[in-house]
Amino acid sequence: MSKELLKTYSKVDLKTGEVVETKDALKENKDIIEKTLETAITLESSADVVERALKETKKIGAMVEQVLNEGAHYGIVPGTTTKTLFQAGADILCRSYGIEVAYDLVDKTIELSDNLIDYTFKAIAFFRGKKIGEALASANSLEQKFKSHF
Repeated sequence: MSKELLKTYSKVDLKTGEVVETKDALKENKDIIEKTLETAITLESSADVVERALKETKKIGAMVEQVLNEGAHYGIVPGTTTKTLFQAGADILCRSYGIEVAYDLVDKTIELSDNLIDYTFKAIAFFRGKKIGEALASANSLEQKFKSHF
């Protein structure tokens, strides 16, 4: 089979055996070829991403052990049972990875007669000046973990 046959394909009339149409296979299947290549690259990259994520997780674990202090940077919030990363610890991790975070107060409610204090903040994360994510967070004095304070 010649290389020329691989580049083209033909439609043949089965009754007469005549070639009805010849098409450029590469041109006709360009999208399929590109998607196949993208998939192959993505699969290869996915393995790299997993490996990098595992390495980064180990680095963060080492940083927590060596740099962050329990009670100051992370710890158990009264009323909960698991360790929580505090703002001070999050700030250290962000600076270590070159991430800047801007905070905006979205909503604030203070009703002392009902023992209700409620805040909602929006955090926007930037890496090298480019926005990489945002999140909303809220907390209020009626949550179980804060009830002991009021």
